[in-house]
Amino acid sequence: MAAVVGLVAGCGGPPAPTAPEAPVASYTVRGRIVSLPDPARPAAELIVHHEPIPSFMSGGEVIGMDAMAMPFPIVNDSVSLAGLAVGDAVTLTFDVTYDATTLTPAEVVVTGVSPLPAGVRLSIDPPGEGG
Repeated sequence: MAAVVGLVAGCGGPPAPTAPEAPVASYTVRGRIVSLPDPARPAAELIVHHEPIPSFMSGGEVIGMDAMAMPFPIVNDSVSLAGLAVGDAVTLTFDVTYDATTLTPAEVVVTGVSPLPAGVRLSIDPPGEGG
C-alpha cells in the first residue's frame, strides 16, 4: 500500500507551467487636456493630446507613437485631477502592461499628471498658441 501511495505521489507530473509575467513600461509625455472624466459617467476617460513618444514599444520593438489625442480609460486611484481643466498643459506619466505573449499593449494606466506652467508651448500647439 505504501508503494502505491508513493507511486501516486510521484506521478504528479511536472509542475504546471506558470504564465509568463507581463512586462510593464512607463512613459512620460507632455500634452494638453482635451477631456476630463465625468464622475457621473463611470466609463468616462481622460483624453490628452500628447506630443510624440519616440520610445513607445509594441510587439517587442520600439515603434514610436505620433502626437495624438489619446484616451486614457484608467487613472490610478492615487492620481488627482483636481484643479486641472480642459486646455491645461500637463506632464503625463502612464504605465503600459504588455501582453506576455504578443508584447502588445494590453492595459494603460495613468500614474501621474502634473500641470505645466501657464503659457508653455508644446510641439502640438498651432503656431502662435500656447497654454
